[in-house]
Amino acid sequence: MASDAIALTIFANNHLEGRTCPDFWPKAEVFRWMDKISFEARVGRFLAAEDPATWVEMLRAHGMIGFNIQSGAGNQAAGSFMGSSRAWAVEAIRSHEIECWTRTMSTKECGFVRTSLSRLTYHVGLIDLAGRSKSLREIVIRAISLLEREALEGELGDLEWFSKQLNAALLSLDSGDPKSFLAYSELGCDTNLSLEAKQVLAACGNASILGGMGSWNDVTPKPWAMQEYRQVTRDMARLLSDAACDAANSSFPTERTRSQT
Repeated sequence: MASDAIALTIFANNHLEGRTCPDFWPKAEVFRWMDKISFEARVGRFLAAEDPATWVEMLRAHGMIGFNIQSGAGNQAAGSFMGSSRAWAVEAIRSHEIECWTRTMSTKECGFVRTSLSRLTYHVGLIDLAGRSKSLREIVIRAISLLEREALEGELGDLEWFSKQLNAALLSLDSGDPKSFLAYSELGCDTNLSLEAKQVLAACGNASILGGMGSWNDVTPKPWAMQEYRQVTRDMARLLSDAACDAANSSFPTERTRSQT
């Protein structure tokens, strides 16, 4: 999951509202392994900005009213640019225009490249965070059930870590003060996110156990649990991305807050 792009979307929307987070770059947890961040225009390959606040201010000067994030599966421009349905893009939105800033992959650099400009009118869509919270709870319980029934074979330490993270995700959904690196809450910054949005983000962060060596994808299910394991893995991968996007997109500034800045 592109935690840096998710956190950037929340930061950008809150920055437009006048909520400051001076330590977001480079001290947010999502940038722990990053030495550089850049925002680059694809045409001409010129560097637009080298820190998030400058990037947001540049776009504000060009009439941007808010930011959304899309996973590659829902963004044709992002997917075609990266050659993969797993690309992520932050959409900078004007009233009748959307700029797509696609996240690029690099070992030590968090990069975003402007890959498209669409003449589209932005419409505020319904975000069902309560539904996302319910679905997250259900998929996490299904994953925990596989562990409790000893349906997976792998390193004991890995299995114990899965159980710890998944149970932490459940607790996040009920917490009055959920913590999530996706919302850069470790900095103590004020955001416009609702409690429900913070709970969803924290649950997604804690349940991010997919991908890479030693991850959930690297275990071996027992034959009788193979079909269930594959379905849980597919459902969890899709839901974690979709739910995190919805929670981040709920930070989109309202007309009232934009008029105050």
